[in-house]
Amino acid sequence: MDNSWDNSAASTPKGPGKFRGALVTAAVIALSLVAFGAVWGLWFSNNQARLLDAERERARPDWASAALIVEGLRTEAGTRALFQANPKLGAHFRSEQEFLEVAARWRPSLEPLPRELPRAEDQVFGHRHGFGLGPTILSYRMPKGSWITLQWDGPYDAPARQLTQIECAP
Repeated sequence: MDNSWDNSAASTPKGPGKFRGALVTAAVIALSLVAFGAVWGLWFSNNQARLLDAERERARPDWASAALIVEGLRTEAGTRALFQANPKLGAHFRSEQEFLEVAARWRPSLEPLPRELPRAEDQVFGHRHGFGLGPTILSYRMPKGSWITLQWDGPYDAPARQLTQIECAP
């Protein structure tokens, strides 16, 4: 080692030592990610049922509304009243007459909704809400296989909430 003030070349590892340092750093990062994933996985598996139950409770008022809507769609008078009570449906249907015709095609595949809200894990039911910022969407697969999807312009407790879209797929 010389007596100059610049000794940086002497302290820089050369050869396999530099590679080992990078390898150790990569291993520490990889183990940290695995540990984080394991902790998150344990937390999620322990709280999944609680999270699904909370979502199910948020969907309960919408489920009651959906049951009334499906019941109304099963008759022409109910369908007409539904369209008149929800003018925003006009964005998807050009006229009341068109809505009545489309709903008449849906009728054979519509079944009454169960009184009890299905469990999300049964894969027959989906609910998404915008926490007051966006639409609420509820989908349900009926026992004979047809799907109905309803969309409202806000959450259940929004003032003057309206149904904005209905889709039914046999």
